[in-house]
Amino acid sequence: MRVPNIIPSGNTHRIILSSPDQRTPDIDRIQDIAADATGALRAALQSVSELSEGVAEDIATELTALERRLELRDTIRDGARAEITLCIDRLEAFLPDETVEAFRDALTRALTLSQRVADLIAAEQDLRRIRWGGR
Repeated sequence: MRVPNIIPSGNTHRIILSSPDQRTPDIDRIQDIAADATGALRAALQSVSELSEGVAEDIATELTALERRLELRDTIRDGARAEITLCIDRLEAFLPDETVEAFRDALTRALTLSQRVADLIAAEQDLRRIRWGGR
């Protein structure tokens, strides 16, 4: 069977589908965002060795609490956010120090991601209540 190598264009048409880059909504990525929060906390805790000994000693209690949260992979609950916030607040006393700033920024990223997950869950619960008449 021979396939023609010239296709007449007089009786054909072309359809062009243009789809702009679409970002997946955060609600569809909630598990990824939660995992990113855990990864950000892990990255922050891995950089603790770069802190001066004095800083690490002064925030040892907070670091132990955060290490426990990471061990349990518990980074999106209220308690985890409170412990991350407490550590960030304690670090303010040691600024401006580049290593402290980098550590604080990594913790802030973990906190921001955790807060985003909490916001999405709360919004979903509110919508469910509205849809089901206050149940």
